[in-house]
Amino acid sequence: MPKIVSRTAMPDDMEDIELLIKRAFDNPSAHGRPYPALDLVIITEMDGEIVGHVSIRPIDVIARGSRVCCGVLHMVCIDPSHQREGIGTAMLHEAARVMDEEGLLISLLETPVPRFYELSDWCQLPPKKTLVLTRSIVNKLPSDGRVELVEITGDRGIDLVRSCSRSHDPLHDIVAVDNRSYLEIDLADHLQGSITKFLHGITLSGKPIGFIVGERGSTYTKEGTLNIKVERCCFINPPSLEIISQACKGLFSFDEEFTEIHFKTPLAPSLISSLEKAGSTIIHQGNIDMLRINSVSRFLEAISPHLEETWLNHVEEIIERVKVPEFALQVAGETILFRFSREKITISDFTCDIDLIPSMRISRKELASLVCGHAGTLDLIRSRSEKAILQDAMTQLSLVFPERETRVRYNSHSFRAFTRLARENPPL
Repeated sequence: MPKIVSRTAMPDDMEDIELLIKRAFDNPSAHGRPYPALDLVIITEMDGEIVGHVSIRPIDVIARGSRVCCGVLHMVCIDPSHQREGIGTAMLHEAARVMDEEGLLISLLETPVPRFYELSDWCQLPPKKTLVLTRSIVNKLPSDGRVELVEITGDRGIDLVRSCSRSHDPLHDIVAVDNRSYLEIDLADHLQGSITKFLHGITLSGKPIGFIVGERGSTYTKEGTLNIKVERCCFINPPSLEIISQACKGLFSFDEEFTEIHFKTPLAPSLISSLEKAGSTIIHQGNIDMLRINSVSRFLEAISPHLEETWLNHVEEIIERVKVPEFALQVAGETILFRFSREKITISDFTCDIDLIPSMRISRKELASLVCGHAGTLDLIRSRSEKAILQDAMTQLSLVFPERETRVRYNSHSFRAFTRLARENPPL
């Protein structure tokens, strides 16, 4: 039987890794550069031959309002002649061990094959959606004539971008910290001088209320018509349908050739519903974002301020409904105790008799699903047992992890060299 070994890379491995990447992606131009430190480059060997590779790119993210160290898996690849031989599973196990050792509390990746990662405790996040608005639909929408698109440059543009970015509620998303800095500081200068890219301020009666960023002529329909891609659309306050539609009319006014606007940026569910009723369509992008929680107790401790805030909103209700305002979660060999009072929530490792309090055993993937607010996860867990003590735990769990849609936002500007000092940065 072939011997499969996963390990961190050495300098002499780099040439073979580059050749593997080219074979795996069937592309002579493919490469994995820039690589992180070699102790974050994982390879898998079969009888001494490198047949698998993944790099771990560390970033800091805001997850549920707290700063968390995260590892993004990059260039996951397996030699085409060694598929389905356990190489990927062995490599993911080694990557998880390294990330836990390095203090990377969660992992992210983007993949077209989510099922493979789900078998290794990864959780799917909502698929990326693009909202498509045609010119004819936009022309029929109600609009606000006080709204205008204006060019913004220099300090004025940076100030507006900062104001809108800070108004975003990060509790519903996992947002790369450096991604936020990129938006706040570098975006306005980055787009200057581009023929196709644009950054417009959005004003209401002359007062700045938001900005819109994208690219003209970047995507085409099957019929070959020219479209506008909106990458980011942020507002100081939540926009109305009339404001969005007038901004779209402003984008269309620049050139009659453009027939569609593709909104790749998230919009409020109420806005999406109104736009769908008007005839817009939603298309799903190919790859799926995946999330894995590496260190359960440390991650829950990191996001405890948000969990406490959520809990305190319901504390009176819970104390009336449950007999014991505490419960324990058993996840991947760790037992975490949640203890509640009228003033705070305490999260800690638990070593006492677990039979004395409400408790439940869930998988690492189910915990990630709860953290991301996936609808139906609680029902799935609840279906395992109807014991009263479990129902007490479920009642409390449902208020700590309410249903909501979580998305991931990071890009190439988010990656940085990993240092231990980064872990010591104070929360934002």
